[in-house]
Amino acid sequence: MTSPNTSPRSRSALFSPKGAQPGDWGALWALYLIWGSTFAGLEVALESFPPLILGAIRLSLAGLLLMLIAYSKGARLLPTRPELLGLTKLGLVYWVCSQSMVILAVALAPSGVVGVTLALTPLFARLIGIWRGTERFSAAFLVSAFVGIVGVALLGWPSFREASSSNGSLTSLMGIGCGALSALAWAAGSNLDQVTSFPRASSAAWQLCIGGLGFALLSLALSSPVGSVSVKAGLGLLYLVVVGSAVAFTCYVRAMNTLPRQAVLSFTYINPFVALVLGFLFFDESLGWETLAGGFAVMLAAYLTVSESAISFGRRIRIRRTV
Repeated sequence: MTSPNTSPRSRSALFSPKGAQPGDWGALWALYLIWGSTFAGLEVALESFPPLILGAIRLSLAGLLLMLIAYSKGARLLPTRPELLGLTKLGLVYWVCSQSMVILAVALAPSGVVGVTLALTPLFARLIGIWRGTERFSAAFLVSAFVGIVGVALLGWPSFREASSSNGSLTSLMGIGCGALSALAWAAGSNLDQVTSFPRASSAAWQLCIGGLGFALLSLALSSPVGSVSVKAGLGLLYLVVVGSAVAFTCYVRAMNTLPRQAVLSFTYINPFVALVLGFLFFDESLGWETLAGGFAVMLAAYLTVSESAISFGRRIRIRRTV
């Protein structure tokens, strides 16, 4: 027998085990658009900033900005000791480990190639979950993962072809390796326990500040000083700080706290397509048949991933309500 209580709140719970609202899915779509555009921002900013110093400045400023926003809204700023431990783990894995590899990858390889390698994140996340005993294989996920990988491979094929035919192919391969390591680190972070007891803006701020501190320590030992900074690179850094870090990571924290993890990780399928479309609209980059076919496959994979996660969790919620 099923409970007759079918309020709008209870119906929305069918889409996630934590009762996700439309704004939570809106945060995920914001990730599709914003993080798909940060590859171009990184390329522009790297014209004047060494990679590790760029990461330190970007994350520290974004974290302080979010801290001010959280303070203005009266949110709790000081975490408890267990919360601080969890935030430190997330900040180090997401930002020091994963994003340092992304920045190095963009410095070594074409941004389209880097975007393709980051599509490995959902596969790594599922494999880590299986190793931890918290996930299991499903036919629907395997189909969506296969379609997504085929799509991003088509999107990145021209860049791979260009890299393999140039004298800098070894450097590009190193960049691809860094991108794969970044995907592995981000997948590991998504499998860590999220700090849901702490306000979202404060949580994102602390993780960004911890990541910025990690980058700063690395840059002291490994980076050269910053030379003259062009206006273009400065604007690129500003975009990365405000939109690419502060806004986007707040959306990511919200989505990870309320939506199925595999649905959130579908942003790795969309980002390469968004990056190439923006390049066509604003930088006169060409769109071949690979881009069109890959774009269709990428969108299909994202739809399958989100639908599979939402439907499976919805079934679990309905089963819990059956008495």
